[in-house]
Amino acid sequence: ARQMAAADVLVVCTDAAAASPMPSVSKTARRIDVRTRCDRLPAFGPLPGDVIATSAVDGTGIDRLRRAIADAAAEAAGSPSYATVRLAEGVARARASLGEAAAELARAGESVDEAVVASHVGRAVAAIGEVTGRVIGNDILDRIFSRHCIGK
Repeated sequence: ARQMAAADVLVVCTDAAAASPMPSVSKTARRIDVRTRCDRLPAFGPLPGDVIATSAVDGTGIDRLRRAIADAAAEAAGSPSYATVRLAEGVARARASLGEAAAELARAGESVDEAVVASHVGRAVAAIGEVTGRVIGNDILDRIFSRHCIGK
């Protein structure tokens, strides 16, 4: 009880197979409700509110739970959320890769190695894809380089 009173974030876990209601906890800390062992039920139906269904056996909900804990801890510490940090990291990687591509273009002058530039641009596109959750294939790079004669 003393640890709960001092906690900034409470992860309240209940067994899905027990079908018991989520326990009430008298605390002002950020609360994350988790149903464990969801793999043991054939279909457990919708869960109330923001309850996270998890299974250590098949990995269901584990990434969502990690993000929720990281976000809650960051919020409690007054830090940016996990999503904000991931967004900033992805944009920084994209910016760095595009900077490398621009530096290669400036350094090479008329004899640009298109493969090197394409590699840098490809890394930037992949970083943006991670941020947006959308994977952009090589076809976009092919279209970019087919329309623009770089180094010719």
